[in-house]
Amino acid sequence: MSGATPEIRALSAEEGDAAVEVLMDGFRADPDMRWCFISDEPGYEGRLRGYMETGHAWHTGLGFPVWGAYVSSALVGVSYEMRPDAVFPTDPERSLFAKMRPVCGDAAVDRFALYNEEVDAVTPEKPAHVVALLAVHGAHRGKGIGGRLLGRVIGEAETDRSAEGVILATGNTNNLPFYAHHGFEPVGRATVGDITEHVLFRPCSKGEPT
Repeated sequence: MSGATPEIRALSAEEGDAAVEVLMDGFRADPDMRWCFISDEPGYEGRLRGYMETGHAWHTGLGFPVWGAYVSSALVGVSYEMRPDAVFPTDPERSLFAKMRPVCGDAAVDRFALYNEEVDAVTPEKPAHVVALLAVHGAHRGKGIGGRLLGRVIGEAETDRSAEGVILATGNTNNLPFYAHHGFEPVGRATVGDITEHVLFRPCSKGEPT
């Protein structure tokens, strides 16, 4: 089934654990995650998993979409999307940072908060769909699955009259050619700790092929 075309559809509520496993496989070596969750200190794996589990529950609890890629009914990739009309909780106790502290620890959450602050500062204020996380399990990489997941978010933006495009950020320079291939261009850059974060934007074509 290595050549099977993946099905892209919304993740079901029962698939949270499977999604977290895909995220762990996809982000364990990611420079952003390694810096935020302090990979050079004991407990990195637990802190990263704590973030992925808490982040998944927070994201889906707010009604944000998660797209899954399926090969032979197995979940092999995920994309977490936020939309221009997203409404975030104003109560600090309901923030993602507050929910992360018991499972990730103060030091990691403080790093994660700084990372978000610095990236937000160089992100253009555009009505855009956001790719918060995108991962494909290692056994299925290099087969176009990431492109299909990304294309689903692009397609959502293309049909959204309020959206100007799609925004994402990555500190992994190996990902830049992939995103450039899909029409993303650099619009901001931030240095956070020992990583350089690239903010990328793909404008909507509004009617043109994606």
